[in-house]
Amino acid sequence: MIYFIQDTVQMYVKIGKTKDKLFQRMVSLQIGNPNTLICLRVIESEIDDTTYHKMFRKFWHRGEWFKPESELMKFIEGLPKTEHTGMTTTMSRFQRNRLGTGFGVKWIKHESGSELQAKNCNDSGNDLQQTSATNWSPRSDA
Repeated sequence: MIYFIQDTVQMYVKIGKTKDKLFQRMVSLQIGNPNTLICLRVIESEIDDTTYHKMFRKFWHRGEWFKPESELMKFIEGLPKTEHTGMTTTMSRFQRNRLGTGFGVKWIKHESGSELQAKNCNDSGNDLQQTSATNWSPRSDA
């Protein structure tokens, strides 16, 4: 599986691969990253990420991280959403299981014009803020 994961603060996108344990892979990436990571999309039928590294080489930042330029974000946006779309490592198992129903994130316009920027939200679509490693509450400044 090829994954496209975004750092929600610096907005860099990681293009990587994993056999089938995406959440565990995200947890291991999260350990070295102080910012929340979110899964934008996956390509479940592929296992070689070098094609995408070459395709977006001009946006390369470091390692397997790429700048969120419009061309890259539009490509990701064009991929079908799956049950992994919107998953974060700070979500509870219950929240992750409900992603397929639209719970967990809402997509907003990114500054670059792409629609791929996620915000954690509740069933009503209200913005949430993280209050602990696993808890989210309605934002007071939203």
